[in-house]
Amino acid sequence: MKISVIIPTYNRKKYIKRAIDSVIRQSYKPFEIIVIDDGSTDGTYELIKKSYSSSQISLEKQINNGVSSARNKGIKLSNGHWIAFLDSDDEWLTHKLEYQLNVMKNRKLDFLHNSYYAVDERQYCRGL
Repeated sequence: MKISVIIPTYNRKKYIKRAIDSVIRQSYKPFEIIVIDDGSTDGTYELIKKSYSSSQISLEKQINNGVSSARNKGIKLSNGHWIAFLDSDDEWLTHKLEYQLNVMKNRKLDFLHNSYYAVDERQYCRGL
């Protein structure tokens, strides 16, 4: 199954590489990674452009129009069977896509949401 991962971002220069790298490290490789920069002014777009090749990610920039607009643009550009959203200040555990895809197949689900861990600046982690 082809999975399109959509990452909307706005002024997340400090976190965006961690988010993208967590997708690249997935045990189940996504078909495509689409990053939509929603008009960042902190150098986020430039950092992504210099850090990743066009074979790794598809990078689009738009004027600041909000996260929903950026997600919708990513959906329009996607070519996968499944869509996965990742916020640009979050990161995934290595087997996230593989696990979710298996659960969806085994239970014949059309949609799946999961819990998460919150990690603060001290690297304190708590399950939610």
